[in-house]
Amino acid sequence: MRARRLLALFLVAGALLALGAALDGWLPGDDDDPGSEPFLRPAAVGEPVRLTGMTVEVDSVQGSTALDDFGTELASPGVWVLVRYTVTPTDETDAIGFAQVVDDRGRTWSQQHGRSSNTCPVGPPGVRMGCVASFEVPSDAVDGLRIRLAPELEQRYGAVADVDLGLTDDDAAAFSGAPALEVPETTIGDR
Repeated sequence: MRARRLLALFLVAGALLALGAALDGWLPGDDDDPGSEPFLRPAAVGEPVRLTGMTVEVDSVQGSTALDDFGTELASPGVWVLVRYTVTPTDETDAIGFAQVVDDRGRTWSQQHGRSSNTCPVGPPGVRMGCVASFEVPSDAVDGLRIRLAPELEQRYGAVADVDLGLTDDDAAAFSGAPALEVPETTIGDR
């Protein structure tokens, strides 16, 4: 009798595990919420992009194999891409907290990884803030590179500027022979 109960318990537990595995395959996972994706706002260099509480505009793009970061030269086996952009808060004091570049293959580089950086001062509404982001990328990533800018690190459900930097393979070759780039200081108000 005891053996039958154990066998029945074992069979019920096995059936519950099989049912749980089947349901797990049917239910959406943590990353399966397509509505939580950021809203990409496409633009090109020189075009303003309206985000929540601010307007962002990429002003210029430069590149080199070396970056002069306040007296320290950072050489790269790839290239440095230096992006100057302007943020104008509209509603309250704000800044860009997230900067990332994405190539045509979907590879990403952001200020959270490696030596890439983003410097953007917090500014009051209506005042243009000059910001600088630098990214160390492989030479083969330059063609078609885009920058994504957002007010916060968390972009779910938020608007994100997705700016085509207008770079080609010719730019990658030119960056390889360019002199070291000096990282400019950020600005407050008109440049």
